[in-house]
Amino acid sequence: MEITLLGTGSEFPRPDRPLTAGVLRVDSALYLLDCGEGSLLRWAEARLNLGGLRVVALTHNHPEQLLGLPGLLARRGQLAEAGPLTIVAPEGAQELLVPLLLGLGVRLSFELCFVVLSGPGPGKKKPLPVAYQDDHLELCWLPVDHSVPSVGYRLVEHPRPGKFSPQAARARGIVPGPDFGKLQAGHGVTAPDGSTVQPDEVVGSPRSGRELAWISDTAPCPSLYRLLADVDLAVLGGGHLPEHQALADSKGQLTLHDAARICGRSKVRRALFTQLSPRLAPERLAEADALAAEHGEGYRCGRDGERLVIEGAG
Repeated sequence: MEITLLGTGSEFPRPDRPLTAGVLRVDSALYLLDCGEGSLLRWAEARLNLGGLRVVALTHNHPEQLLGLPGLLARRGQLAEAGPLTIVAPEGAQELLVPLLLGLGVRLSFELCFVVLSGPGPGKKKPLPVAYQDDHLELCWLPVDHSVPSVGYRLVEHPRPGKFSPQAARARGIVPGPDFGKLQAGHGVTAPDGSTVQPDEVVGSPRSGRELAWISDTAPCPSLYRLLADVDLAVLGGGHLPEHQALADSKGQLTLHDAARICGRSKVRRALFTQLSPRLAPERLAEADALAAEHGEGYRCGRDGERLVIEGAG
């Protein structure tokens, strides 16, 4: 399970900082989170397979979150065998995108489904609502506080099998090969002495799935703490330095200090901060990283094009 940051910028694309978008990969399945202008180019540079894309999850209907989508959909439509694609987004995305695709003459070779997110979300003690799920994960969401209807996402991987111990298998006389695979798949095998080796003898206890929070523009709000609580990795908009607090407040966004502080309080294991303001010059990224790190080990600004493996707690 890994995430690739296609871009980390906000407001408008720059040669040195494309707009915010990320791709989560679980095995061969891909999940696109926001899709700013130029995302298709960054997708190609990352050598990702468009045919493996299952879901596009948009946080809100601003240009820097969705203007890259028509081109990406058009390119995917040229694939010979592209499977269905689901777009998860707040109200209004479908009304924006469908006429735009028709007006541009984009012909899709695959089924396009929309999941529309609306409403205040559940109470504090109720589970996060699930917008989409498949054999790898659940995509959960809550509304956040921005200038237009916006949501944040929490992607929860299904529980994973325990870790396989080659040493334990060898101790029972099992050699690397097909029997290793059978044990990892949950099947018993016969040892050289004629005894049966069961999977629970060489495979540890089941592990919880890894969890990612993806949140773009938002002001501080209670939903953030529920979306972020104890996640393995948070990718959160927080691209303003503290000196631009008034600007962040006026736009319904977080400063880096506030974003990192909220992650720390939510016990986020690692955090990458995106939606980096054009006012945050590249030469000040080290300063911004140091500010974020005051609130948690592994907290820093995201880097365009970086690929990061998401490690679970167990």
